Formats: sequence, structure tokens, C-alpha cells
Amino acid sequence: MVNSLFSMSGAQFPQFWTRPPATWRDAEALYALLKLFAGMRKADPESPVPEAWSAGTRRCADAWVRHWKHHGQVGQLINVHTGEIVVGRGTNGGLFPAALARAATEFEEARYLECAEEMALSFYEDYVKPGLIHGGTQDALQSPDSESAFALLDSFVTLYETTGARHWVAKADATAAQCASWCMSYDFAFPPASQFGRLGMRTTGTVYPNIQNKHAAPGICTLSPGALLRLFRATGGQRYLELLRDIAHAVPQFLSRADRPIVAGGRAMPPGMMNERVNTSDWEGRENIGEVFYGSCWCEVAALCAPGPKYPDSTSSPIPALPAQSTTSTLKSSNTPATQFAFESTIPPRIPPPLKS
Repeated sequence: MVNSLFSMSGAQFPQFWTRPPATWRDAEALYALLKLFAGMRKADPESPVPEAWSAGTRRCADAWVRHWKHHGQVGQLINVHTGEIVVGRGTNGGLFPAALARAATEFEEARYLECAEEMALSFYEDYVKPGLIHGGTQDALQSPDSESAFALLDSFVTLYETTGARHWVAKADATAAQCASWCMSYDFAFPPASQFGRLGMRTTGTVYPNIQNKHAAPGICTLSPGALLRLFRATGGQRYLELLRDIAHAVPQFLSRADRPIVAGGRAMPPGMMNERVNTSDWEGRENIGEVFYGSCWCEVAALCAPGPKYPDSTSSPIPALPAQSTTSTLKSSNTPATQFAFESTIPPRIPPPLKS
């Protein structure tokens, strides 16, 4: 997959894009590739990152540094052939500061970090500080959204980890508060006859993507909530762990399984399929409260970012299964029933009950 990505020519883009692409696509790709390189190096220090991968990633970072220097903003939609901004402003590229900070570390280039800090300060002053983070989605115009809020959170935390400057922690804290405002804090009572009513689905920790799509969803589109854990480690703030717990525990219950399929339109979704709809309103009709349409969605990626017991720390996985804070003797389970440990969790996991007859 990565080889095919770097072998793609610019002339091939028209067959993929029917509208100007959003800047978050490059931001997420750059961020993910640099995390991949770090993971590869950690897993096998003797095996170098292929030169084509490294060179292509550097070209992407260089292009966005030039873009920032030329336009003074990231923008929302761009022309991939000319680099010109089609729709400007907004926080669509909120993950770029994190990606470029990682590029600075990977390629030992200070200019990437300089650009990352300039971008991040601009995002904070123009959008976080006024409380209007918006334009993070491609299909919701300039709507306020949670997607770029969580991306900015990751960027501020990454910049703190990279530079050690505490002012990034304060900016991350302000952003985390706005992220939390998009998360459901209670369990909605679905109609008993609905799919989710019969399955006993719990909505605490589901996340509203934006104000256009009037439904919550399993997980963050499309990012791990691991920045909350890293912010907890930087501050000791329990509220970050609690929000992380809520988001992580909400995700897996919406996964269709062989022993507990989720049915849409009379068809059972295959094991591993997950739909984005957590409908708690009648925006698609009263008959669709607690129902989904048949189809695979981005939230399957969110499920891949959920905690797992095989990962020992947050550098090899977005979230460890059992985060610990040695300085405060804090031990919280992010994905495992408390009965499997020799302690009683003060925040027990939410495990969906079996299908009701």
C-alpha cells in the first residue's frame, strides 16, 4: 500500500478527486507516515526506511512549508495541480503542526519545527482562543467540527513533547475542553424496538463529527484519542483520562460481530463492519433513531486506534491498554474489565449487554 502511494503520479489524481481535496488528507498522510517510520525503526533498528518512502514524505513536508510561507494559511480545499487555495481559512489542516514537528525530528530539519510552531500559534489565536474551531470536514463546508479540534489537540501536545515549552500544554488544555463539548456525556434511551435499543447500546463517549451531521459516531474522525493520555501525562489531569476512557469504551460496541451482528435494512453487516451512525435524533426520520444504514465507514479506522493489551506504551500504539502514572499511583483500565486485574477500577469499562430477545 505504501509503495503504491509513492509511485502515484500527479496526472493520476483526477480519476480519484471529483472536487478539490481537503488539506487534512495531506496532514493525516504525513503524520501517519512519520509515525510509521518511527514504529519501524523501533521494531527493527537495523532495517532502514526505504529511501523512496523517506524522499516522498520529505517532499510532502517541503510542499506544505512552501504553501504556508506563500499563503500564510493552510486553507480548507486546494488545487492539487497548482497548490492554490480554492476555499480558504478554517482548521482543516489542524494536524499539520504535529506532522511537521515529527518531520523535524525524523529529518533533523529545524525549519519544519519553525513552520509547525507558526501554524499552531495561528490556529490557536484565530480559532481556539475565540472558541470557533471550524472547517475540518470536506463535506460540511465551514461548519464547526470536532475532527479538527482533536487534530489541533494532538498538534499542541506533540509540540510540547518536541520542544518542552509549557505554553503548548495550556493551549492543549483549552483545546481539550472544546473537544469534550463534542462528546456525549450520557447514555441515550433508544426506542426499545430499535436496533440499538435491542442491543443495549450506550452512547457515553460517542463523538459528534460536526454540526451538519446530526448524529454521534463511534470514535474520532479519523484520529486516535491518544493525545488525551499524553496530555494527562503532562498535567496529571484526571478529566483527560476520563474522556479518553469514555471514547475508547464506546467504539467496540458498534462493531458488527458474528455472535452479535448489527442489522441494517434487513441485512446483517459482516463481522468487522462498523457504521458511523449513532442516531439519537429524528434528523433522518423517527424510524431511524437507533438505526444505521448498511455500509462500511471511517469509524473502523477509529476502532483500529482503540487500546490493545499487546501494546506496552503509547509510542507503539496510540493508547496502551493499562495507562499508569507512576508519580500519582494512578492505574486505570482503558479497555479491559476490572475483574481481570487485582484492583478495582474506579471507572469501570462499559461493556454492552448481550442481544435481548
